[in-house]
Amino acid sequence: MLEELGVESDVKRHLWFVENFFEYSNRRVHEIANYFLVELTEPSQLPLNKVFRGIEADVDLEFKWFPLSEIPETELKPDFLRTGLSDLPVETKYIKVSEIAS
Repeated sequence: MLEELGVESDVKRHLWFVENFFEYSNRRVHEIANYFLVELTEPSQLPLNKVFRGIEADVDLEFKWFPLSEIPETELKPDFLRTGLSDLPVETKYIKVSEIAS
């Protein structure tokens, strides 16, 4: 959070260990991801109405915050986040996601 957004935070706990298989730019991708519950040290440091930009491998990226109430209608990848963010696991869960057609 400090490197990407310039805000300090505390990691509260590990939520998910995810293996994600998907296609991107006509190639198959196997992503290993860890998701954590994080609390901002000073929430006022992060303006919630600001769009954050980034560039990765010549792709324009846009990052923004959404209220939890809007998450079920928001396009998120991997898809499990749309329901998972409103029902956080008590213990770390392993999730395998495959969006690659068989």
